Amino acid sequence: MSQINENITAWRSGGVPTRHRKVFPYPHHYGVQAGARFFSRIGEKRLGRLVEVLEQPGSLVALIGRRGVGKTQLASWLSLEVAYRLGQREERCRTRYWRARRWLSDVKRGFGKDSNTALEAAHQCELLILDEVMEIEAGLGGTTWDRGEIVDLVDQRYMDLKRTILIGNFTDAAHLRDALGDSIFSRLNERPTGAVVLCDWEAYR
Repeated sequence: MSQINENITAWRSGGVPTRHRKVFPYPHHYGVQAGARFFSRIGEKRLGRLVEVLEQPGSLVALIGRRGVGKTQLASWLSLEVAYRLGQREERCRTRYWRARRWLSDVKRGFGKDSNTALEAAHQCELLILDEVMEIEAGLGGTTWDRGEIVDLVDQRYMDLKRTILIGNFTDAAHLRDALGDSIFSRLNERPTGAVVLCDWEAYR
């Protein structure tokens, strides 16, 4: 039970936005059935499958679609569910959340210091949520360096068997592939550790 509590505490303090964190007052939203009642537009079977993917070491999931469909809220719930399940197995799960541009800024601020906290935390945590990934695109102000840092992070976490959830307002899988490249896209389509979810239901806003 102590590992469950440790994982949930890490989830609460790992940067998940308060707006999304307060929606799920643990333990009332634990379990796929409970989650499916909240995310009725994705369905219990599909939701359960996503949890199973994220339980796998080295898993990589992308939630894509237009704004307002609840991608960040879904990622927040998935990460909480996985943290709980891993805790049941006495496995540690530190969850960290960043918007991509904020993480890149934090990394830059760490240059020249004895340690780069943002860089280290993003590589070391057991489950990383990286939001607004489309901001690395040149048309939205992203640079070649920005894209390289994000791709390197995702690639290294994959090699280190760390779990990663990517969120972006990509219109479809081809748009995602153009932004992140063939290597990351290929890993997103590996089974049983990868998944791309097009959140194409009606917006909640």
